[in-house]
Amino acid sequence: MSSSRHLSGSAKRFANGSGRPRPAPLRALLPCLLALVAACEQPKPGSQTAEPPPEQQPARLTIDPGQALELEPGAGVGVAVTYEGGGTWRVSTACDTSTSGAACAFDVIARTGGEDDLVLLDDSELEPRNELFLLDPFALELFLETGEDLDVVTLSASPGALLRLTVWLYDPLLESKDDWIRDPRLISWVGHGAVHWGAPTNPVELEPAP
Repeated sequence: MSSSRHLSGSAKRFANGSGRPRPAPLRALLPCLLALVAACEQPKPGSQTAEPPPEQQPARLTIDPGQALELEPGAGVGVAVTYEGGGTWRVSTACDTSTSGAACAFDVIARTGGEDDLVLLDDSELEPRNELFLLDPFALELFLETGEDLDVVTLSASPGALLRLTVWLYDPLLESKDDWIRDPRLISWVGHGAVHWGAPTNPVELEPAP
């Protein structure tokens, strides 16, 4: 029997079971996936193969400087983004561990527009089990295993530069063909004076208001 998961700020529920295994970050899985693809048989002539869905164009939305969004630890599943101003960003993750009894594994990719370097300023609120990867000068990958507390990282880019965020949640018992889900409702922030619980797309681009 499975329990239920709650998205932060939303009534949407996820199927869940206890004892979630710790997965490897998506980037670390790529060599294995490529090896599996190379070993696959070629389709027989005349067989029907489905084309992969096109990548969704990320929505570009406004985030208000200095408007912190705090998630309640242990009460819901989600990622909150705050732009503190001056190029400083705060990304925090929360899980529904207090009700589900299980931790959440997030794989978060933060990227600027490609012209502004992205730097890790502070990861002192993370546990040793969490991992961070520098993908290139403009992008960081954060593997965060979140329980009853919040996991928080502070990033820095050029003042006014946008931040593109892609969030994956590992949930092998969700009714999906994939264990990793990329649900836009996981991402929350404050824009135009209102709290946005969920984005229209994942990834989403957040641009600081002037």
